Amino acid sequence: MKNNNETEELNQAIIRLNHKRVYELQLLKEQFQIAYESLKPINIIKNTFQDVASSPTVKKSILNTAMGIGAGFLSKKFLIGNSHNPIKKLFGTFLEFAVARAVTNIKAGNNVAEENSATSFSKNEEYPNSTFSKTEMHNF
Repeated sequence: MKNNNETEELNQAIIRLNHKRVYELQLLKEQFQIAYESLKPINIIKNTFQDVASSPTVKKSILNTAMGIGAGFLSKKFLIGNSHNPIKKLFGTFLEFAVARAVTNIKAGNNVAEENSATSFSKNEEYPNSTFSKTEMHNF
């Protein structure tokens, strides 16, 4: 009777282990499929673009650059027009790049100024625009 009971317990344990093995094998297959899908080149590219698009600093940078290019293009069209003179075209191209760079730098400078004003280095009430301490200012 004792052997019969122990045999039954062993059979139940074997059945439980087989169920566990089948379940873990299914989980392993699903995890392999997920890894396989994530390693496809198109999914890597798609995920990279999603990460870049969700970054606020990248969005600001793209917007600033687009504004610069647009301002350069409009200034060239406004000042030069549809000239057929090669010298005017060359001047217009230089003007376009100069305006684009200036607008981009101005927008980037504004972002830096905003960041600096948000985190002020000065705790000095007497000289609020100074990064020096009171004792350093009195030493001058």
